Amino acid sequence: MIRMKITDANTNNYRYEVPVPITWRATTSQSQQQNLRFELTETQYNQTGLRVRRQMGTTIGDNDPILFDTTYFAEGFICDNQFLQIITTLPSKNVYGFGENTHPSFRHNLTDGIRYGIFARDQPPQGQNENLYGTHPFYMCIEDDGNAFGVLIFNSNAQDY
Repeated sequence: MIRMKITDANTNNYRYEVPVPITWRATTSQSQQQNLRFELTETQYNQTGLRVRRQMGTTIGDNDPILFDTTYFAEGFICDNQFLQIITTLPSKNVYGFGENTHPSFRHNLTDGIRYGIFARDQPPQGQNENLYGTHPFYMCIEDDGNAFGVLIFNSNAQDY
């Protein structure tokens, strides 16, 4: 498990945080946890990039699968006052989760350019691409080799995907 908290170290301003205590406990073995590698890099656009790899062999290599990567896009990671943007590439098209929206299948089609807000609307299912009752800013990606990983964006601000 990799847990990352993004804050502005150069400010004394208090930023609101979700007031829900969470006990983060790893459900994987220590050896599985050591197979995850976090990289903080500078992108070709002179911005900070975040990348998470799963180490497959006995040594760390550039051919290890990339699970989370913001370095591909110029605007992949932006952290500003009242705005946080994370654009990541995914290793598979098998992505599930986020919230309750009307779409044709449980698997999300993230290539169609439709943006979904993560807002509970208390609306009955009707039409296409509508928000419904529940929100949960978590997605699970099932990779082509059968491995899976999940990402939780734990905040109380407006979100979309």
